[in-house]
Amino acid sequence: GWAAAVAEAGIADPRLDGRVDDDVEAGRQVARDLLALSDPPTAVVCASDSLALGAYSAAAGRLSVTGFDDTPVARAVGLSSITQPLAEAAQQCLRQVFDVIADPHRPSRSSLLRPTLTLRASTAQPPDHPPIAEPRRPS
Repeated sequence: GWAAAVAEAGIADPRLDGRVDDDVEAGRQVARDLLALSDPPTAVVCASDSLALGAYSAAAGRLSVTGFDDTPVARAVGLSSITQPLAEAAQQCLRQVFDVIADPHRPSRSSLLRPTLTLRASTAQPPDHPPIAEPRRPS
């Protein structure tokens, strides 16, 4: 998913993809490192709100930041974040467990649930870039 979308958008750059500890300080350091590049990105998508909070604290106004999980802290500080449909995921998991209990030979199924992106103060169009097109909506 993520790698394919980045490649399709033409922004596959190994310097922009990293794995770090999931904490605020790691997010802060990643933002500093990205902003130190000769051609820094204008936005970063973090794997958690903790990382995003650190990135946002280090780069607010210079880097758009989006987190993942839409925690209460993200909402409180104006951090854009992606919400997972956890209740729906739990319902589907239980449904599949009950289906297997009822019929152990039933083939397994997979489900794809649509997350929600909530835009807040941490994301904005860079001031020195031309307007961008509306984001594509999955069909």
